[in-house]
Amino acid sequence: MKFFSLARLWGAADVEVVMILIAFGSIVSGCSSYIIFPETPKNEKQIARCIEHGWSDYNRVLSGREPRHAVFTSAYSDGGTIEYYGGCYELTSFKRTVEDEGRRGDLVGPRIEWDRRLIPNSTENQEEVHFVPYSQED
Repeated sequence: MKFFSLARLWGAADVEVVMILIAFGSIVSGCSSYIIFPETPKNEKQIARCIEHGWSDYNRVLSGREPRHAVFTSAYSDGGTIEYYGGCYELTSFKRTVEDEGRRGDLVGPRIEWDRRLIPNSTENQEEVHFVPYSQED
């Protein structure tokens, strides 16, 4: 399991956060590890900001970078898929090893899913996952 330090998340997060710290009960590199979860938006202004952050994070993952606003929630042993939470959205960064018609490669790309309790249906979920084959050896 991957642990993140409070300092790293605090420096990377540009969202309002709930000051509830969840301690993992372990010490990593001499300091306790915590996750700071983004606060669920409560009014129209916060929801609009959360939507902006969601699209920003989606585009960062699409270009091969880590999200800036959402926080890590889980990772899979399928080749590198990682899930993030952003307060009003869940973001998945796919990197899954697969075989397609006898060719091996990775499915890569982002998927964003909006919390329908907060975000209207006019803001659609989006996914841009594509197959990247491993190079063929002669």
